Amino acid sequence: MPSQEEQELLARIGQLAGKINLHKAQQAGVQSVPSSQASYHRHNTHRHGAFPHKHRVQPYPSTRGGPTGFRHRSLVVNKDGTQTPPSDASSPAEGSVSTTSSGAWISKNTRGQRSLINSAVYDKTNEAHVKAIEASRQQKIRQQDAREQQQLANHFQRYSGNASAPHTPANPTATGNHEIEIQGIRFRVANSGSKLIKVSGDLHPVNATPKVAFVGGVKFHRSKTGNLYRDGVLKAQRQTGVKKVDVPCSMFSLTDLDDFLLKWGPSCRYKHDASKVAICREMLHKGTCASGDSCDLSHDLTPQRIPTCVHFVKGNCANSTCPYAHSSVSSGALVCRSFGMYGYCDKGDECEERHVFECPDFSNTGKCKSRGCKLLHRERASVLRKRADGDEMEDLSSDDEPVDSDDVDSDEVEEFITDGAGDDTDFKVQKDFISF
Repeated sequence: MPSQEEQELLARIGQLAGKINLHKAQQAGVQSVPSSQASYHRHNTHRHGAFPHKHRVQPYPSTRGGPTGFRHRSLVVNKDGTQTPPSDASSPAEGSVSTTSSGAWISKNTRGQRSLINSAVYDKTNEAHVKAIEASRQQKIRQQDAREQQQLANHFQRYSGNASAPHTPANPTATGNHEIEIQGIRFRVANSGSKLIKVSGDLHPVNATPKVAFVGGVKFHRSKTGNLYRDGVLKAQRQTGVKKVDVPCSMFSLTDLDDFLLKWGPSCRYKHDASKVAICREMLHKGTCASGDSCDLSHDLTPQRIPTCVHFVKGNCANSTCPYAHSSVSSGALVCRSFGMYGYCDKGDECEERHVFECPDFSNTGKCKSRGCKLLHRERASVLRKRADGDEMEDLSSDDEPVDSDDVDSDEVEEFITDGAGDDTDFKVQKDFISF
């Protein structure tokens, strides 16, 4: 026998459902068009009676003698209380979720359905849904990995016994030393075919390796060292998350680029330390910043981030309110790499090198190997003379040319392959050809 409190709750639920249906029926009655006001009648002279054809406004005919029914409406409640769902006039978009005033219920719209769900129940179902999606994604990655390994195993077995077989689109040829040749470059197969390593003594530059190559129908991507990594391994490595390194990010520390933060912020492997960003140039020069508190750079004029006053170093600074650092460093001192790269130096006034916004590599050595370097490259006669007086300057060969920024980070992928490495029994398809 239900208690009196439960009976009162059921009664209130019934009243609430009746009001909802009445409100919906009234709205439908206003929007519907009576059958007597049909725009025109089309008579069928081939049928007896020639009944007029009535155009319906609603997608489903109403029941005889009753208000129009409503489809896809559900009310999920518990015993903690009741809440009135919002009307259609202010209903959220399909697939959206909104909480009620008390926070105990969640109004959810999906595929034309509206449900009022208890927050605890919704959290459980949503968590289960997320876990199911993650399990499905992991299964697809494992299936792709197994499929690619099997393709490579079949490819190596087929070409090991038929040296005159036609080449694949990437033109690979297998040798007896577990090597393949792609566009004239020899690679050694390693890690169950997950990695193709350039053989030692190969004279081809890094850029000679194709950015994308196909071996036995399996896609490989070029790394920054000129090796090739299997596409399935790269996808699995990216899904595991970015492995952070304890190295500051120069883009985060030196620039106020919202596009960079929005696109690469979470996926950047370098350290983002908001307390060690460079000084705001506008604040340094004018004493004010138009961005105010929303500026991503620092407004604190501390010795760690203030550049050295070039006039003070030469003994010519007469500005009593000079915002630059008056440190006793030599005008011929090297450029501080930490300050030049990140705009911040932990040593502050105690640093024996110059704090300037210049490329430290170019200012100290006269050359910069960083492709697309955005820092200031200032030529100094003293540096150029020292470089000319030294040994014969080595030309920057094509081996030293940096590769594209979208190439694979070999160190990060290598760590992932090493952590998940297993035995290579799946590739022992022909012992005289390949044995990992």
